[in-house]
Amino acid sequence: MAKDKRPSWFKIFRSQKVLFDSVSDETAGIVLKAAFEYFETGEIPQLEPSAYILFASLKDHIDESYEDYQRSVESGRKGGRAPLSTP
Repeated sequence: MAKDKRPSWFKIFRSQKVLFDSVSDETAGIVLKAAFEYFETGEIPQLEPSAYILFASLKDHIDESYEDYQRSVESGRKGGRAPLSTP
């Protein structure tokens, strides 16, 4: 089985709870599904303004997970952590 060529996680912070609490449960669910879709496809969803604001608070962390993953892949190609320099 081939390995997945993307990260397996993205961050949601407890501090974002206040944003989720500010919308209906239905909107929160729509946003969470939109975040997972963006995580899978990279396509920005069409959302109503209040839902998009909440989605945007997640998008940066999704993008960051891809950047972290790419750095990890590049580091692995170079043999892992760089050797420590000696004085």
